[in-house]
Amino acid sequence: MNRLMISAATTALLAGAALGAAVPKEKPAQQSAQPTDTMSEAWRSLQDGAYDTWQATAHAFDEMTRKSQQDLVVATALPGGISGKQLIGTPIESVKEGRVGSIADLVLGKDNHVDAIVVSDGGFLGINNAQIPVKPGLISISREKNGTLRARTNVTEAQLDKASLGGAFLTRIEAMNERFKDPKTKTLSRIIGATVAGPGGRTVGVVNDLLLSPVGDAQFGLLSIGGTMGVGSKQVAVKVSTLQFTSSDQPLKTVMTEAQLKALAPVRGATGASSVSN
Repeated sequence: MNRLMISAATTALLAGAALGAAVPKEKPAQQSAQPTDTMSEAWRSLQDGAYDTWQATAHAFDEMTRKSQQDLVVATALPGGISGKQLIGTPIESVKEGRVGSIADLVLGKDNHVDAIVVSDGGFLGINNAQIPVKPGLISISREKNGTLRARTNVTEAQLDKASLGGAFLTRIEAMNERFKDPKTKTLSRIIGATVAGPGGRTVGVVNDLLLSPVGDAQFGLLSIGGTMGVGSKQVAVKVSTLQFTSSDQPLKTVMTEAQLKALAPVRGATGASSVSN
């Protein structure tokens, strides 16, 4: 299983293996023309306890949303939370070539892990803009001091072009086939902005953002509830596992009532949250 990982260090990475798996050795320099997983010390840091720290923090955050009525600020109440909305549009840079594309979307599996990072290669002046679902282990993510995200890869623009055309690098780069375009495939962009229906089909909110863990779990959804046309609304956090996705043309479903959502603590912020420390 591919997993997304972001840590506080500038070498924070998107890891391409399951938790606890052995870290693959780096390939020799002479093989650098082929795409390789961008894994390093950041993955080992999770095995050394940072992942457990994140799990404890996420559990505490979940408890606070249900037991507190004080404003919860994401950057302080959930350090390590990664805004999905902030990830979309993040430029992807190659060490040798500069910008080779940008993050267009994330594909989420049934377990809400990131199964693929959809890369937009930009085309020429926006024309012939190809989208390639890349294996998460081929892209590294780091957070700058000002809170912005940066994505790096050793995959070249030419390799992305070949993958988009079904070329020689297809199996090494692509995480999945064209099924990521199916409206029934759960993606970040299809969830953000979606309405949420409670019991009886009544609309109870709208998804403002998703918060991902440092290993690529979409763990919390930030919902806007109440108010009229955004005025007087309140933002709350719920576990993504409680939101059922069926198709992009259907609202998400939750068993929570409007009254239960309104009883949750208000949550402020999402982008620019600090990452889990090594």
